[in-house]
Amino acid sequence: MMTTTHKNIEPFFSVIITTYNRRKLLPAAVNSLIAQTVTDWEAIIVDDGSSDNTYEICQEYCLSYNNFRYIFHSNRGLPLSRNAGLKLSKGEYITFLDSDDEYKPEHLSTRKRILTDNPEIDLLHGGVEIIGNQYVPDIKDRTKLIHLDKCVIGGTFFIRRQSALKI
Repeated sequence: MMTTTHKNIEPFFSVIITTYNRRKLLPAAVNSLIAQTVTDWEAIIVDDGSSDNTYEICQEYCLSYNNFRYIFHSNRGLPLSRNAGLKLSKGEYITFLDSDDEYKPEHLSTRKRILTDNPEIDLLHGGVEIIGNQYVPDIKDRTKLIHLDKCVIGGTFFIRRQSALKI
């Protein structure tokens, strides 16, 4: 099932938001995107088979904003969900916003300035502030906790769409 109320725009950023049963966390993430100081972005919410009311929350955003799209598919995991969002994207650059993360209001504008001032950049990474619990389960051993500074934070990646599609 896919809902599209997205108008034909050519955004600078495509923000891919993957979610799975995060109805309680998702609004904070999405509202942080809406609060950005730049507006030339599109949001693609990829619902990875949620069984809670994630759909209803996403539907509200799609109906209220013309730069939101929503896609639902069976549970396939994070990489395939991000790839589904990438295939739908129209932005010059792709970035990610996990459903349990939030952007500061100037997150996109800061990166846009760097990318437009340096058009040779295909991949930009870095700049994160961790608020709250700084430890997460290790992806290789879920019984162990590791500090987030040992993790790759998807929301700090900005990759030129054409380069991402080649990968």
